Amino acid sequence: HLAAAAGCGGVCSLLEAILPVDGRGRWAFQAAVGMLFGIFVWLVDFQLLARGYFPWFLSVPQFLQIVWHAVFLGLPMALLFTAAERRRAPVAEPTP
Repeated sequence: HLAAAAGCGGVCSLLEAILPVDGRGRWAFQAAVGMLFGIFVWLVDFQLLARGYFPWFLSVPQFLQIVWHAVFLGLPMALLFTAAERRRAPVAEPTP
């Protein structure tokens, strides 16, 4: 599980690095991207891999699994990436 989470972190950082430079330091944008990445990981884990290799994974409530992947996997990774980007190159917040 640790190796899988590290792999997901590596893939997430590669995907985040190809995003537009002006969006990398914005918290809200990165939070949305991270949560979408968490949902993508859930799709791969539960809907592709689990159906073939681990069918007992599908016996748990799937909506709860989507939320956990989005909030506890994708969101923290994206916010850590944003914090690292802001340390590297501070981004000015847009004015309303």
